[in-house]
Amino acid sequence: MKPLRIVIPAVIVGVASLAAVAAFAAPRHGYDPGQFMMQLGKLHDQLQLSPDVDTAWKQAEADTRANFRRLREQGRGLHQQVRASFDSDSPDLRALSGEIDRFHAAREAARKSVRDEWLAVYDRLNLQQRQQVAQFMKDKLNHIEQMHSDLPNSGPETMDGN
Repeated sequence: MKPLRIVIPAVIVGVASLAAVAAFAAPRHGYDPGQFMMQLGKLHDQLQLSPDVDTAWKQAEADTRANFRRLREQGRGLHQQVRASFDSDSPDLRALSGEIDRFHAAREAARKSVRDEWLAVYDRLNLQQRQQVAQFMKDKLNHIEQMHSDLPNSGPETMDGN
């Protein structure tokens, strides 16, 4: 039998990894990407974009949706891989950690690519449109802060046990 000082950290890392992967497939704290995209559609209508900016907007929107679907499916696949590994007799936590790191790196690269598309749209807006976008983002930030304040034990201060 393996000493507990080896088994316990391995189990903790494994459970934490599984929880992290599972979190990617579920909406976070009431955040619904579909609802956000609908709200983004309302903003689009309010902005009254020129035809060329409208085309760039629609491309960024389509790429955002495709990216979300792709990452959701990849997250589910990773979740299944982690689950299968833990269902085996000897899960390889180092290999799982590598897979999770690759997933995070791909997710970050995709996020930056989509962000750059949206920033290119933003760069083409006039001052009034930029102000409307800023107000939209401020409203989203306020909403997120409100959701987090409603959660028990949320925030970085809970990480140290206080």
